[in-house]
Amino acid sequence: MKNISINKIYPFEGHPYKVLDNEEMNNLIQSVQIHGIMSPL
Repeated sequence: MKNISINKIYPFEGHPYKVLDNEEMNNLIQSVQIHGIMSPL
């Protein structure tokens, strides 16, 4: 792990991963809270 200064972090607008605040995301959050992460990254 490496610590970096906060001023070196910037948004990457073109990234393919979007966090949506919808029912599907809420179901995923609830599942992780109950069961944990089943398949680690």
